[in-house]
Amino acid sequence: MAKARAEIDSGFPVVLGTLDMFHLSYFEKFYHREHIPFHYVLMAGYDDGEQTVSLYDCGRREKLKLSYMDLRLAMDCSCPGLSRPNTVCTIRMESQKNKYQIAKEALAVKGDLFLNPPMPFLGYKGFERFIKELPQWKTDLCREDYDKILKNMVTFFGTVPMVPNVLRGIDLPDEVEFKGGFEKMGSMLSQMGEEYDRDDWNKAAVIFYEGADVMEQISGILIRYLSGQGDETEKLPEKFGHVLTKMKEGYRMAAEISS
Repeated sequence: MAKARAEIDSGFPVVLGTLDMFHLSYFEKFYHREHIPFHYVLMAGYDDGEQTVSLYDCGRREKLKLSYMDLRLAMDCSCPGLSRPNTVCTIRMESQKNKYQIAKEALAVKGDLFLNPPMPFLGYKGFERFIKELPQWKTDLCREDYDKILKNMVTFFGTVPMVPNVLRGIDLPDEVEFKGGFEKMGSMLSQMGEEYDRDDWNKAAVIFYEGADVMEQISGILIRYLSGQGDETEKLPEKFGHVLTKMKEGYRMAAEISS
């Protein structure tokens, strides 16, 4: 917090995370109900009198408040490969750019990493390798390990990483969608396309929305298998192949947009 406060005092917002959503009081569905250790917020200020920080969170336009105590608990969280407990991410932008410029540059970087991966286990090459090896998992791994991998997979396909309700024995609709984040990319491209009157952005959005539909089908296969409602896992390589096709097409369009 000393580092975060110093950033704010210098006029810079700061990213905090990962956080456990279990301790974020403004998310009523998750607060003290669900441990979801995969979240980030943008801290914009603090008030020692109120003992709160002000922040912006994903998908929420209004500025939010969180108590020092809840923030302390939320930050005591780690995600292997992402961050350790009490992580603060500082931000510096060397030039003034609007969101249109930022989006174009981000798409260019993301698309290049996928279409021209620096290592054979990254980007489309890594995806092709994953699809090729996927059928072997069922025979090479024990049932427990195989099921654990598939459960972890569908969990991280969620809008936020969350085990589907049916796998937790809860007979209620899920609070999140399991579309692998493709719906987020589609939404961003669609909104930017409408705002800046760019038909090419709208067309790219359609590709990612189609990818989201396939991911939802994959999630359905995984959930039915893990809940004992039928084994269609032999369809997974073909389904992921469709996803790969959509990603290649979508990122090529993104590269054209960026140029």
